Order: sequence, then structure tokens, then C-alpha cells
Amino acid sequence: MRTSHSLLAISLLIPAVAFAVDIAPADFYTDVRSSSSDAAGINLLTRAGAVQGIGERRFAPSRPVNRAEFLKMAMLSLPEDQRLDLTARDCFPDVRNTDWFSPYVCAAKDAGIVSGHADPDTPQDEWLFDPGSTVAYDAALKILTRLFDYEIPVMVSADWGEPYYQAATSRGTDLPVTISFGTPLARGKAARLIGGFLAESAGQLDEYRLAEAGQFHVSSSSSSSIPSSSSASSASSASSASSVSSASSVSSLFTLPSVSHFLLVGDSSDAIADFIVPSRAESAEVSLARVTLTREARAIDRLELRTAGGDLVATLRQRTTNDIAEYKQIYDSPSATPGTFVLPAASPSHLVIVAVIRTTANNGFAEDLVQVRSVTMTLRTIVTNQSVNLAFSGPFPKHQTSLAKILTVQAISPVSGVLESGTGKVLGRFLVNGSGVEGRPPTLTQMVFSLRRTGQVALSSVQLSSPKGISSCTVSSVGDTISCTGLQNVSGAFTITTPLELTVSADVQLPSGTGGNSVFIALPDAGSPESLGSIQWTDASAEYRWVEGPSPLGVGIDLRQP
Repeated sequence: MRTSHSLLAISLLIPAVAFAVDIAPADFYTDVRSSSSDAAGINLLTRAGAVQGIGERRFAPSRPVNRAEFLKMAMLSLPEDQRLDLTARDCFPDVRNTDWFSPYVCAAKDAGIVSGHADPDTPQDEWLFDPGSTVAYDAALKILTRLFDYEIPVMVSADWGEPYYQAATSRGTDLPVTISFGTPLARGKAARLIGGFLAESAGQLDEYRLAEAGQFHVSSSSSSSIPSSSSASSASSASSASSVSSASSVSSLFTLPSVSHFLLVGDSSDAIADFIVPSRAESAEVSLARVTLTREARAIDRLELRTAGGDLVATLRQRTTNDIAEYKQIYDSPSATPGTFVLPAASPSHLVIVAVIRTTANNGFAEDLVQVRSVTMTLRTIVTNQSVNLAFSGPFPKHQTSLAKILTVQAISPVSGVLESGTGKVLGRFLVNGSGVEGRPPTLTQMVFSLRRTGQVALSSVQLSSPKGISSCTVSSVGDTISCTGLQNVSGAFTITTPLELTVSADVQLPSGTGGNSVFIALPDAGSPESLGSIQWTDASAEYRWVEGPSPLGVGIDLRQP
């Protein structure tokens, strides 16, 4: 628990009335692409005076950042009138008043933000800060959640970084990528993480997430459907299941390793989590299983523990007794069903978690966020009758329930073509199909295409059209995206049997007497439940800003002037 001195110091940082931050695109550095998801954070912290380049307008976003550098970036991200008193002094055995980082480290120590590396064999006043070590994701979350005075939950038998991760996910400020606790941060990702905390404190997190996806000048109200627990950044302990991709498994009925999915109402899902049970000297039966979610998911009817080949190991039901604080997030199986399931000896077993979603008649609904936090199992060995307890803590992906999903997005135009001046010139054609339940196939509402031009190509009157209608589109102020909104009339509902064909066209003007001009458009980002993708759509119940599948979604024509 922090001391009253620490609480007072931190309270000076974040005022009751939020300040505004500038989340506009910029061109500060030559090695930071405007399309990079890290660019929004780098630009935001540059304006705040928290970061600067490394000569010749370079930022070096992939260079590792150490603990001292990260602490300076975090503390200087706040407005000057909200910063702690930065006075150099000796405050750790390895932090002296002559060190450039001393003011930041010592102020953070006084505020209870850092305390050094705990060593039970060393008095606390002799603990080291270790300023030159690369900062890891869990340590960065600890610093930021304390700096911004988040409420840190009390968690029993969890990885030490889990409370700070949960504090961040509750506010949507964790990194919207899959990343384990111990992952070292580079300068770009560090700026992106700090930028999220700063934007959230200013009430502009939705705007910031849009900027990460390359979308600017969109009001926060337009992005209110972003899940409040924003993060596909599932963090993990040493028992991470992220190693499953390197483990061999039998032929699977599921997508493995597990990835983010739409969980259709009234249906059984693909794997929402998977993990490897290590091999043993003897066979063992599964006697108990428990799955804990990161939050209550009311649309789930039950969870199933299955082998990668589809065999049922156990059925898990939501806990009903309230003797545990988070009981509504816990699914238990008192015994394996049906009968006894035996895991063979001498080989690892690849297991998956499947979610069975309620029907709408049984209180099933769309836009419920589902993520497995941990899986625990008890095995009973067949020969020696020994009990073996196992725990798996991810990272596991996030999912959303829905009444529909977009299945594929593909370019149907030739890979290359001739670029020439004229009106209504085709820049690309795309084919989209989907599926839905209860008569609710998906409908598009917005598409954001990346735009790459060389030379002096001028585009005007950009349109997105389909057999159903035409919608006007806009080119961004920096000229690297084409945004097409209000697409319901252009889109209509589409399915596998009735896919939707879309055409992007524009009036093209090429400079006379020059060659080498080109135009290329694409749909670069699939997105995730907590990061904005290139396509926004609806199932007539909720709006979604991502689709299943890898990025890029669809690639258009590479048009070049002869």
C-alpha cells in the first residue's frame, strides 16, 4: 500500500479536470512511418517534450529503452505544472546526484512509483534501481499505473505484474497487441504505451486509438463502441501458453494457436484459448478443471475443454457460489465428462477452450468481450495415484460475441495496371463476404484504405461504389488514407452466396511531361477487439471495428504511369 506522502505526490499529477492533448499527425522523424501504429504515441510525446530525436531527425523506434529512459519519458509526458519536483540526489546505491536520470528516479521513488529490485537478503535501503536494464512490459505497467494513480486490484496467487495489467485493462490503456509480461520494450512501443495513459487521462483515448489506426479528426463519440476493456495485449507469467506454436500437435479441428474470433450467438466457437500439457512418465486422468476469465461474460452458456482433435475432456459451468470475489468470471468442472478422460504418457497434449454462446432467446447478445485469464487443472496419475496441479496463464486472445461476421476480404482487380489521367478511374476493386445468424448478415459502415502515391498524382472526387449505390470518400490531410463513411446504402447485407463487390474510383490528374507516377491502395489492418482496423461494420445490434484474419486484408491495383 502506498504511503499518504506518495498519494499526495501522485495526486498532484492528475487534476480533477482533464487537460487536452494534441493527437494530430506529424512528420517529426524520418524513420517513423505515418502508417505505423507507434506514430501516434511518438508524435504525442514529442509535442509534450517527453521524447526527442537521435540526430538527423531520427527517433530509432526499434531501439531498446532502459528503465531510466522509460521513467524519464513517462514523467515528462505530463504537463509541466503537474510534474513532481525533479531534484537530483543520491537515492539508490546505483543512482547518484551526478547521473542525468537522478531527478526522475528520485522523484519517482519519493512518490512510491518505484522502489528498486526487491532482494530478501538485502536491506531495502540497499536495493538497486538498475537504470541501465531494458524495461520490460510488466515493469512499465507498474510504473505507469502508479504514476497515473490507478486503483491496483488485490490478486492472490497471481504473477506480480498481473494486478498492474488488470488495472490498465480496466481503463483500456494497456498495449493493444499480444505481448507477454517480460517482453522488453523498444522506444516506439514505450511511446505508444505512455501515450495511451496520457490520452486516457485527458479523456481522449478513443481519439488516440483512432490515430493509432491512421484515422484522425474523428470525435470520440463516434468511437464509443470500442470495448472499455481495451487490450489484446494479453500479458502472461512464466507459465505462458504462448509457446504452443512451437509444440507439435495432432491434426486440429481448431485454429491454432488461438487468435481473436467473433463468437456467434447460439453457436459453438473456435478455440478461444489453447495450451500444452507437458508429457509425464505415466498416463493421467483429468479430475478437475477451472477457467478464469478477465471479466464476466454474460453471453456464455458454458465452456468446454477439448483436445485439439475435438474430443471432449470436460464441460465447465459458471460458478454460482459467491465465496470468491470474482466468482462470476470462474468456470468449473467438478469432474471430467463424459466419464474419465486420460491424457497419455510420454507425449504432450494440446488442449483448447471452446465457448458455447447462448441464443438470443436464452439471453445471448452481441458485443460481449470474452478473454481467458488462466486455466488450472488437476490430474490424477493412473498407476501411482498422484495428484498433479497445473496452471496456464496465457497470453490468450480477446474475442467478441456477435450476430454476424465478415469472412473474407479480397482484391479482385489485376495486381498491376496503367495509371492515366481521366475521370472515374478505377483505383481498386474488392470482394467482401460474410455470414450471420437469425437473419442478420453484416453490413459495412466505414472503410479506410491506405494510399501510396509517387510523383505528383492529384486525386479528386474519390468514390466507393457497388451495385447498390455510390458513396463519396475523402483523402486525409497528409494524403496517405482514403476514408469512406456512411456505407450502409452502398453495402446492404452480404453473405457467402451474395458477396459484395466494391469499386474505388477517382478523377486522376497527372503532371504533363513526367513519368514514374503511381497510385496504390489497400486495406492494411484487420484490427482486433481493441485496436481499430480498416473496416467498420454492423450486425444490426452493435458496431465492430475489426474483422477476423491476418493483415493486410485486401491489396488493390498497383497503377503506374508508363
